[in-house]
Amino acid sequence: MHRLVQDVTILHAQRTSDFPNLYSNVVKTVSRTWPHIFTSDDGMVGRAHHVGRWKDCKAAFPHIVHLHHQYRSVSWDQSITPEALKEFARLLLEAGW
Repeated sequence: MHRLVQDVTILHAQRTSDFPNLYSNVVKTVSRTWPHIFTSDDGMVGRAHHVGRWKDCKAAFPHIVHLHHQYRSVSWDQSITPEALKEFARLLLEAGW
């Protein structure tokens, strides 16, 4: 999606009650593309430094940074689901590796 379209969509959503749903959906979408360190299969952190995941990390990382900027710039009187906030925290943790 073009950055201008993204920014207009975000601005519109921030001014309406749509923002929590939009933010939650974007977090879920980015999380699906992120090569998570912890998986249900192994639960091991050992995958954190595998170079095979770097390409996917590089593609998703700018979106995580953008989500972080959005999170910091919004007045949080709007409620975002606890599940989305938990997933966002997980993305921030893993992106910090």
